[in-house]
Amino acid sequence: MISFKKLTLLFGYFAFFLFFGILIFLFVGFVQREITPQQKVKFEVKEKAKGVDLWKIAAKKRYHLIADNMIKRKNGVVELHKPKLWIIEKGKPDIYIKSDKAYIYPDNNVLAEGNVYLKKEDLNIKGFDAFYNSKASTISSKKPFSGFDKKSKFKGKSFVFLVKRNILKAKKVEIWLK
Repeated sequence: MISFKKLTLLFGYFAFFLFFGILIFLFVGFVQREITPQQKVKFEVKEKAKGVDLWKIAAKKRYHLIADNMIKRKNGVVELHKPKLWIIEKGKPDIYIKSDKAYIYPDNNVLAEGNVYLKKEDLNIKGFDAFYNSKASTISSKKPFSGFDKKSKFKGKSFVFLVKRNILKAKKVEIWLK
């Protein structure tokens, strides 16, 4: 049987080696951390992007946007140059809007300005501006426009296109049937 004196001596050696083992472990860790050089990461841009190509999914709709360049303003508005926008809803025809400049607001509304072209199925509209209201699902303009579809050609002073019902409402319209 081990005597009490030898047992305390054994525990003393064990505590001694454990204490110095922890000290050596910490010492090696600190020394190794100081030896390891701090690396600074630097990225170089070798090629500039030639444009913007974005997808956004919001409220059962998908938006696909291609533009020459994009500027994000402090108020959350995104300004696009030479944009092409597709509004895609499941089970419905896509809406295509092309213009010289467009502004996309945080609530997904879009204001397109300058040589605006709007297409949905066979409806084609050309004008100076168009405003897409995503909540009301309408596209409107208060400036003169022209357009055509399978059955007619038309031009007018202003329009509102109800996207969900596929109805074009226009003011002071001249229409020619094909």
